[in-house]
Amino acid sequence: TELAGKETVFTVTVKGKTQYTDATVKALGYENISNVKEYGEAIETMLNYEAEQAHNDEVAYAICDILVGNSVVSKIPSNIFEEQKTFVIAQVETEAASFGLDGDTYTQAYIGVNLADYAVTVAEEYSVQAVIFQAIANIEGLNPTEDEMKEYIEGFIDIYGESYNIKTVEDFYKTNSENDVRMYMMQEKDVKFLKEHATITEVSTPAK
Repeated sequence: TELAGKETVFTVTVKGKTQYTDATVKALGYENISNVKEYGEAIETMLNYEAEQAHNDEVAYAICDILVGNSVVSKIPSNIFEEQKTFVIAQVETEAASFGLDGDTYTQAYIGVNLADYAVTVAEEYSVQAVIFQAIANIEGLNPTEDEMKEYIEGFIDIYGESYNIKTVEDFYKTNSENDVRMYMMQEKDVKFLKEHATITEVSTPAK
């Protein structure tokens, strides 16, 4: 915390590096990877995937920024605002706990405001987005169905259930609200729809 907000230089000394061989790669125990060539190809595939995901996120953020900037929301329903504020507070408190701090101390140290004020500011922004996304979903028929929500949750359980000790849909809803799942899926469908119908111009960045 004594370095928060300060320009800082860290100097490190590298003691050595790992030189992979077929034997060391095989010892890693990865399925379908048994030599250096396959390991290198797997890393390249992973990096390309991460780059593609980052690019997709960048496009989605740009579209959403333009959408919100060119939309007028005359009224935010109080229930949406309260839901977003509760979400922001829970998010901050979880992150703060990972640093051994309470929410107020965390926001004061890193943002310069108390948690309550920060939650109101961010919740207002999130609420505007939520109202716009809901309007799009209503007009374009993008609200998730009960079957789609069930399929999403079952897919989550297949991948992450063991890690989170979640075995059934009922277990999932003990720590996640139905509304949160509905909002998440609706926004995902909205963003996909917007990307499919937006005019996207790729701008290359000149090499330095």
